[in-house]
Formats: sequence, C-alpha cells, structure tokens
Amino acid sequence: MQQSIPGTSGSSIVSQSSPAPTAPPPTKRQKVETRWNSVFYMIERIVELQDAVRSTLALVVRNLPILSSEDWTTCAQLCQILRPFEEMTKAMSGEKYLTGSFVIIMVRCLKEPCKKILGNTEFVSSVRDVALKLQLGLEERFQRVEQSGTLALNTFLDSHFKTQAFSDTNKAAKTKERIRKLVAAQIAKHQTNPIPSKSSTEKKTDNYSPWDIFDGLINQNESSGTPLSKAIKEADMYLADDILLRRNASGEWNSPFVWWKNHRHVYPNLLKLFIQNCNIVATSVPCERMFSKSGLLINSRRTRLTTRKVEKIMFLNVNLSEQRFQNYY
Repeated sequence: MQQSIPGTSGSSIVSQSSPAPTAPPPTKRQKVETRWNSVFYMIERIVELQDAVRSTLALVVRNLPILSSEDWTTCAQLCQILRPFEEMTKAMSGEKYLTGSFVIIMVRCLKEPCKKILGNTEFVSSVRDVALKLQLGLEERFQRVEQSGTLALNTFLDSHFKTQAFSDTNKAAKTKERIRKLVAAQIAKHQTNPIPSKSSTEKKTDNYSPWDIFDGLINQNESSGTPLSKAIKEADMYLADDILLRRNASGEWNSPFVWWKNHRHVYPNLLKLFIQNCNIVATSVPCERMFSKSGLLINSRRTRLTTRKVEKIMFLNVNLSEQRFQNYY
C-alpha cells in the first residue's frame, strides 16, 4: 500500500485521510506464517481504513488493482465470520484460567455463527463457502469432544459452565452421574468409623443430661446417609447454585479458582476433584511460549550452559512472578 508519488508516501496519505487525523496513525498489520489471525488483522485493518485506502489508491501513480464495492463487502463479511474464531483463539491461548473447560463450549459457540451465516442470503457466496469449510472442520475435528471424560469433567466443574455447555443432554447426564460416583468414592475413602476406646465405653452416660442427648442426636444424623446419597446432595447443591458470570461489574474476569476458594467449605469433596482433575491445558501455546523463553536463554553467549542448569533457569523464569499462584491451592 505504500507506493511512491512525488513528495508523499502511501502510508502518510492513509494516516492523513483517516477519520481521526490527530490520533496516532494505526500500526501496520503484516502476515505471520505461524499465526492465522495475522491475516484476519490485516483484513480488519483494511476494512477499518476503507475510505483512506480508496483515496490513497486514487492518488497513487502506479497501476494497482482497484477493489470494487463487492470486494469491500466481501472483506467486511469475512471479518464477521473470522472474528469469533479470533476471540476463541485468544481465549484458548491464555495461562491464567482453565482452558480445558473451554473446549466443549468453544466448539458449540463456534458452530452457531457458521450456521447463521450459511442460512443468511445477505452474505456473498464466497463468505458462505468459508463458513461451510469452517463448520465442516469443526465437525470433523471435534466430532466427539463431549464424549471425552477429561474435558467433560473439566467443563462440569468450571463454575462458569457446569452442564450448560453441553449440547447433548445425555452427555451432561452421564457426566453428572460420573461426578456423583467420584464424589461418593471420595467420601467413602475418607469416611472413618472410629473404634470406641475402653475409657469411652466405660464412661457412664447420663440419660437425663441435655448435652448427652444432643451428642446422641448428632451421632445419629452423622451415621445416617450413604456416601452416594451425600454425593448426590453435594452435586445437586452445586448445580442449583448460581452460574458464575464471565466478568464482574467492573469488567474483570471472574476466576473459577477464586470461586472455588470461596466455596471450599460448601463443596469440600467437589473441590478435591477440581484440584485433582481441572488442570488441563487445552493448547500448546504455553509450551511454545516457554520454548521461546528457553531460546532466549540458550543463545550464542550461553552455549556452555548445561541441560540441568537450563532446566533450573527455565523453572525460575516461569515461576518468577509472586502473584502467579495467588488464586491456586
């Protein structure tokens, strides 16, 4: 877009023709081979500067292909279909929240815009073809995503979603039943029946003492109920509790770690399952970030570092922030 005309560059014409010439000029967007969304950012920036680009093309001396009105419409509609995928790409690349619980809801929420665009005749055929290919890709790659026990467990125990993320009610019911069994096993494992000591058996009880009567009532209530019945009660209470909103009133992300920390005494057995199972990283982005950091450590000036020392430096580098585990247990 930056073509030379006497005394003026294409980029300066674009910046001068932008809707807010006093504001800083927009940064250039370039394609990055390893990031598909870089192309989306390029198209989005061109659509954003549509008037400025048209003016620049009219003033440029060299012969450049002129974008027609249909081309601009195609670019704008293409942004509409790609924007949901870009949002989910950013969400799945995070490190400060659960990404394993995002997979099921991500697939379900990405299929919906594709379905809407395919049924909307206002979109041009080329954009509908893109929506069709994206829809087929989602169905092919994530056909049985709700059948994954690991992802289903992560989604169920994420207070943002629970069973609302499942498109198949049967899969949600099976996950609920599995949670009940796991909680029952957790309760049975830690349920103890202490053998009364000799001193306690020899201790005489006063049938008329109010405190002895109260202790008898407590012991009677504790002995009643099986681990499965207690698990059903705890799981049903969890599902009946309000869904955690994605963001609070100030627009900040509501962390499920904080939610579980505040409800640790209400759902103690579900909390244990959450800690043991909900640590799944759904993408390789964190590993790639760590690999990039290690590349900065092992350069030409540090080639003599042993593998053992590199591992220690990487561990310290990743866990350097004091607030990294403030919401973890």
